[in-house]
Amino acid sequence: MDRIAKERDFHDQRFRDHDEDVRHDLGKYYSVYTLNTALYNALLGRYLPSRDVLEYGCAKGEKSLRWAKQGARVTGIDISDEAVRIANAEAQKAVLPAQFFAMNAEKMDFANDSFDVVYGEGILHHLHLDQAYAEVARVLRTDGRAVFVEPMGHNPALNLYRKLTPAMRTEDEHPLVKRDLTLLRRYFKSVDVHYFHIATLAAVPFRNTVLFKPLLAVLHRVDRALMRLLPPIRHWAWVVVIDIAGPLRPML
Repeated sequence: MDRIAKERDFHDQRFRDHDEDVRHDLGKYYSVYTLNTALYNALLGRYLPSRDVLEYGCAKGEKSLRWAKQGARVTGIDISDEAVRIANAEAQKAVLPAQFFAMNAEKMDFANDSFDVVYGEGILHHLHLDQAYAEVARVLRTDGRAVFVEPMGHNPALNLYRKLTPAMRTEDEHPLVKRDLTLLRRYFKSVDVHYFHIATLAAVPFRNTVLFKPLLAVLHRVDRALMRLLPPIRHWAWVVVIDIAGPLRPML
């Protein structure tokens, strides 16, 4: 079975099971998703309203529908037929102008210059990046923006956890590394990368206590100090938010 078919089958099963799978255990780690989520949502709030936008890896469409309510003209794609079926049913129920398609993100059916914004969360690390970056650049308009949230793949502790929990992910997933971020500059005019979560993961055991919020705030400051004083350590971050401006067009 090829890589795309394996991804489709994995995610179709996930959505048929209503997400009640082994990935449920990851929820405790997502408890630290505060500053990165705030930045991601702030960027989308700046770029999306009243624009033609594409959610790249839309899952069940919850985020797309939220932005459609705020005036974005939303299209979503996902590899999973089951996810797209659910997303379209929810859009119809909510009477929102959003449309969702089952589609290969590495070879989309859209015309060139179709969207003002492309955004996605946890999608790029499933894809062949040269093809994915080229496709995002192709469908973006000249002054378009793209925003992504992705995991990084340099932290030894996180990589050990991934190795010990293979059922939580598809076998072809590949958290981003430095060269993957550098490759973006081949396709886009401007790329800003924001790094999150090294020390903050130490707050996870305290997530259900009154200590969690103050401890997390302190550890966010520790992360910022570490990354400022020792810039190479930022690549040990768990998550990056990538803010992209403008596709690079090939010279004619």
